[in-house]
Amino acid sequence: MEYAELFSYLANITSVIAFLFAGYQFFQWRRQQRHSLELESILNMEDRFELLVASNMKVVKNFQKAKEIVKESSDKPIEEKNKIDLWLKMEFFESVKSAQHRANECAESYSLACFKAKRLGFDVASTDELQCGWIVEKFSSFISSDISTEEITSEVSAIKQKAGEKFAALRKI
Repeated sequence: MEYAELFSYLANITSVIAFLFAGYQFFQWRRQQRHSLELESILNMEDRFELLVASNMKVVKNFQKAKEIVKESSDKPIEEKNKIDLWLKMEFFESVKSAQHRANECAESYSLACFKAKRLGFDVASTDELQCGWIVEKFSSFISSDISTEEITSEVSAIKQKAGEKFAALRKI
């Protein structure tokens, strides 16, 4: 009987250890699942950010091109000015309308990605460069101001660098 009791006692101890190990593994698995969800959320937000910046940059480039054409046409004959006006009213308008529609879609998509990150507890509101409204307003200011393409490119690069640093910090959490 001694061996049977010893075996029973060892089986009970082994069962308790196995139960504790299974519980530990379960909580590790849950933590890993949460981490995967958080990382996916931040990566999605980062991708949407790039699309938002690119689509808004396209709108700005269209307006920069139109401004250059209008400046160049100021000393041209009236017939060429009329052609340019017609081009601005037809082709340019459609091009800007299409680019603006795409930028609006990207803004909506990025806003949803930000909302998801906020729900997961990430602090994305403290950095202006991650705020959809701030980004759209900044690009709108590029259109309305009279700054060069180089200055715009420099500012966009600074925005992307600051946002990239924040995204890198969020991915490490």
